[in-house]
Amino acid sequence: MSDDVKGLIDTLGAMAEMSITLYRSALQAGATTAEAIVILDSFMRAFMGRGKQKEEGGDD
Repeated sequence: MSDDVKGLIDTLGAMAEMSITLYRSALQAGATTAEAIVILDSFMRAFMGRGKQKEEGGDD
């Protein structure tokens, strides 16, 4: 397996761990499931560099 593929797998694993931690923390702080999903969605978009695409007229 190439170093690039290993790096991608590591990055996706880290994102998955951060995502579940953020989701569970939001629920523990009193957010509803729908609110926690919106928070998680915003995190994922920001993580992937797509946080402002909707504002700029993107096709999201």
